[in-house]
Amino acid sequence: MTTPLYRKEVMQSRGRSLSGDVILHRHVPSLIITALLLGGASLAAGVLWFGSVQMPDGPVRLLYWLMGRTG
Repeated sequence: MTTPLYRKEVMQSRGRSLSGDVILHRHVPSLIITALLLGGASLAAGVLWFGSVQMPDGPVRLLYWLMGRTG
C-alpha cells in the first residue's frame, strides 16, 4: 500500500490547484490593464522601429533620427 504524498487537509484545501486546474490570482481588470500597456509599448516600439522621416538625402528611420544618427 502506498502512502499519500500530501496530507488529507492539504488535498482538501488545495485540491483544485494540485489536480492541475488553473486558478487566477489576479483580478481580470488588472490583466486587461497589463494587456493594454503591453500593446501600447509594442505599438510605440513598432512606430520607432518601422517609422521613417523624410530628409533631403532620403528617408531615415525614426529611431535613428531621434538619436541624431543618419543611418
